[in-house]
Amino acid sequence: MKSIGRFIALTVSSAVLLAVPAVAQAAPAQPAERATKFTTIKTWSGAKQQACKKSTPNGKSWKVVTRVVNGRQAEVGVGLIVWKGEKEIDRASTPIVNKGVTSKPVSVKIRKNDRSYRLEAFQYQGQMGDGGTLKLKKLRRC
Repeated sequence: MKSIGRFIALTVSSAVLLAVPAVAQAAPAQPAERATKFTTIKTWSGAKQQACKKSTPNGKSWKVVTRVVNGRQAEVGVGLIVWKGEKEIDRASTPIVNKGVTSKPVSVKIRKNDRSYRLEAFQYQGQMGDGGTLKLKKLRRC
């Protein structure tokens, strides 16, 4: 009688051990963070500079977020600069990322509805760079 009980106990525990990984794989994934809807603002040397904007908590400024989705041609970095007239107010840039890599996003803040502020995007490889003024109304909300 003892051997039958042991046999059943071993069979049940083996079945449980085999079922646990299968249940873990079948479990639904955790909900992902809300997808960020980036706009591609510039393609340069096989890389895409993407950006989006979101309102700050006080509602007076935009937080503009950028990243580089690097293609397979060169190592590239990107960034944003906020100008008020000829004075630089804020700057953020990604490091140069390898081919096939997407950088972590970086951001700057710019006042809403104040035409004295200008947003500029730039892309670079080592010492060489490119860029230009960016219109906020062309960016999607994050």
